[in-house]
Amino acid sequence: MDPLEAQAKAIIAAALIVRGAVEVPSMPTGTSHLPDEAGIRLRELTDYVYRLVTTADLRDLA
Repeated sequence: MDPLEAQAKAIIAAALIVRGAVEVPSMPTGTSHLPDEAGIRLRELTDYVYRLVTTADLRDLA
């Protein structure tokens, strides 16, 4: 992932959290290696919105 993609995804994730589209994921601890559901949902939505913004033909998303 290049720096611009990382920055775009960070902005999208922040916007999803601020707008209340997802709950704030918990911070990982040193003892827990399993991602929480909120973190997974945030990652999925962030990737989906990023693809929406960067895909020229929306039929490619289906």
